[in-house]
Amino acid sequence: MAIIGPPDSDVARAALRGFDPNAVVAFGPTEDVPLLKGKDFVDGKPAVYVCERFVCQAPVTDPETFTVP
Repeated sequence: MAIIGPPDSDVARAALRGFDPNAVVAFGPTEDVPLLKGKDFVDGKPAVYVCERFVCQAPVTDPETFTVP
């Protein structure tokens, strides 16, 4: 999971709520970490990129996306 923005942003907190302890999580933005390379804020908002097997899904900026019904 690539999180662009502060760890205490609403979207980051929602994404980490169901955190798998075996998952890789990186915070940025930075180009120094391969997982974060090319990823940035979306319309100025913090964003979460969920990645698996070297492919990332579209960035998520809405914390409700991570809410389990």
